[in-house]
This record gives sequence, C-alpha cells and structure tokens, in this order.
Amino acid sequence: MSLLILFGFIFAAFLLWIIWQKLRQSHRNKLFLKEFPAEWIPVLQNNVSIYALLPEQLKQNLHGWINIFLDEKEFFACAGFQIDDEVRVTIAANACLLLLGRDKGCFPGFTSILIYPDTYVAKETKY
Repeated sequence: MSLLILFGFIFAAFLLWIIWQKLRQSHRNKLFLKEFPAEWIPVLQNNVSIYALLPEQLKQNLHGWINIFLDEKEFFACAGFQIDDEVRVTIAANACLLLLGRDKGCFPGFTSILIYPDTYVAKETKY
C-alpha cells in the first residue's frame, strides 16, 4: 500500500512539472510574439552594431528573445551604476543574438545579471 502511495506522489509531482513546463512555454510564446516597444528600436540601432545588417525576420526573432530575456532575468546595479531601459535592452540584445536560429532556452543557467560601471575582474575563481 505504501508503495502505491509513493508512486502516486511521484506521478503527481511529474504531472505538476509537465503542467508547469507547458504554462511556462505558453507564457514564453506570448512574450515572443508580443509587440516590441518602438522606443527600443533606436537603442538597438545605436548600441547593437549588427542589428542594421539583420534581415527583418531575424530582427523579429531577436525582438521576441529580448522580450523573454527581459521577463526572465533580473538586473542588479553594482558600485553605484544606474540601470535604465537602454542598458537592459542593450545587454539583452547582445545576449540574445546568440539565440537566433535556436528554438530552446534563454540562458537557463542563470537569472541575475550584475552590471558594473566599469570592467569587473574577479579576485578569485573556483575552477
């Protein structure tokens, strides 16, 4: 009997995980198709040099990935740096250029982006 209960819990957990994945993917699909703010286009044109060379379809894909990136990642200002939409969109665009042509993931290994006003050099590494 206890084995049956354990199996039931495992099955329920697996089912909840699948539902969560489907809801997350649905949310991502909506973000990918969401209209890109017009005021961010000049930011991309000024700060992401390759943007002007992209075909229109890749620009649309980049916009979708940026929407997802900005929704899922949290930006933290360090050492007195001020974060605004220009900084966030520029960082997201440069990161998301790497995702063009892919259909999976939006840098799933991290959720936070630390932004410093100057070059940051780690004093110690653990590799």
